[in-house]
Amino acid sequence: MISVATFAGATSTMLANMATCKPVGSVVDPPFVLLISLMTLEPSKKFSSTNSCLLTALATKLAYKEVVESKDALGILWNRKPAAILITDPKIADSSNPHPTLIATLVKYARGGGRVIFGGAFSSHVTPDASDAFFKTVWGLKWKMALCASAQSRFVLNAHTPLRLPGSLDLPKMYSANAVLLEGVTAEDAVYAPADDGAALLVPVAYARFGDGYVGYHSAINAQDEASNILLSMLSGPACNLPKPAMASTQEELVARGIKPSSDD
Repeated sequence: MISVATFAGATSTMLANMATCKPVGSVVDPPFVLLISLMTLEPSKKFSSTNSCLLTALATKLAYKEVVESKDALGILWNRKPAAILITDPKIADSSNPHPTLIATLVKYARGGGRVIFGGAFSSHVTPDASDAFFKTVWGLKWKMALCASAQSRFVLNAHTPLRLPGSLDLPKMYSANAVLLEGVTAEDAVYAPADDGAALLVPVAYARFGDGYVGYHSAINAQDEASNILLSMLSGPACNLPKPAMASTQEELVARGIKPSSDD
């Protein structure tokens, strides 16, 4: 006969494993995050080179890889299942130099349960026209760049956020940001909202449902600890219920695109 104490202990273990998508008795690799930095081909200017503190914190929770070319991003996305994707610059929103295959793959990934987050230098380098058109035409979002907030601007954590972000339990209740704000974000999708009740809903961080996944926006001109923690919460979380890799239809298609198939699972 199983004792109550034994049953209680087993139940606790089972619930803990469920919370991390970890089958009982198994060892799970850390979630994998893909960083896409199309604008910075010089190694010294890559996101990982200019945000070392953030990446150090990221490495304690996640495995990550940064790519600077569209074909490399596609090679990974056609063979792996990232827990999240961070777009670190605005090159992907540049209509004069489009990346249609990569964009279509990102949309399919998010719609199937993935998370695509726009952060890093995206907000500080993208033009309002490019950003507005990109979010509307590609993602069907009414997000528009509004204005640049000063470091004294204060925002309060949305009560819905802890239920939506898997890594948000330790987020600060109040947040002061030097950031490029968005308008057109619904109250539910605002991770942080203005602390002033009478203020217009202009937000520094947004996280919207997209199919079975999410699209996020994180803006912080200066990488303060609070800003880094917020971005980490958007990228963190168990790699479960994710879409299958968006495989190319044939190996010939990979070769035709100059992409070497990855051997990673």
